[in-house]
Amino acid sequence: MFVIVSPQVYIEALSQNLIETDFWSFWIEYINPTTFLLSEHHSVIGLLTWNHLWFLPYLWVYCIFVIIFRRPLTIFLATTWLKRIPLVLMIFICMCTLITIWWLLGAAHPSTHDLINDWYNHGKYFLVFLTGYIFAIQKTGGKT
Repeated sequence: MFVIVSPQVYIEALSQNLIETDFWSFWIEYINPTTFLLSEHHSVIGLLTWNHLWFLPYLWVYCIFVIIFRRPLTIFLATTWLKRIPLVLMIFICMCTLITIWWLLGAAHPSTHDLINDWYNHGKYFLVFLTGYIFAIQKTGGKT
């Protein structure tokens, strides 16, 4: 947010004639959560925004979740009945679950990119993340 996003916000504000300052003066105001600069564009933390990097905190939370629950996940994935399910059927189940999440959460909880209250994106992206993790740790030896 401090290094990658700040130039984007600066150039966008310049292109819209919202500011007339150099980058470093802008940057000092950008990192100040109580700044008055561009007050109509503030969030609860001032001008700071993660813009196109919104997925990084999500990915961090998902990684922490998998690290915390790695042992129970590994035990569950080692069950015999689960290993007997054909890969094609597993992919079909994952796709149906993803479509169901889109259908159930999409309208009721639109995408916000708010880490705490973004149920639609968490439902969608956590499932994809977890599915990728599960498929990556499977020891099928290339058999389907």
